[in-house]
Amino acid sequence: MIMDTLDVDWYWVSFLFLCSSRYYLFLQLEMAEECLKYAMDLSGLLLLYSSLGDAEGISQLATLAKEQGKNNVAFLCLFTLGKLEDSLQLLVER
Repeated sequence: MIMDTLDVDWYWVSFLFLCSSRYYLFLQLEMAEECLKYAMDLSGLLLLYSSLGDAEGISQLATLAKEQGKNNVAFLCLFTLGKLEDSLQLLVER
């Protein structure tokens, strides 16, 4: 895919807006997820996964957010999953 070679976050965010402006957003959720991942928009991924009720996606996002030091996103992921001990541990560690 040609777009994979571009290393520009704004490109992926712009492409996401193009996808979401279509009437059939439901059919384009995979493309929206891909754009958010390439843009490293963790907040956007949290919104997408929580809207879809995607517990596996939220769990993977929690790990990614912790690795990148995005503790606010990591905390919300863990709290949303009901992992209260892990949520509290994250607050204590940081």
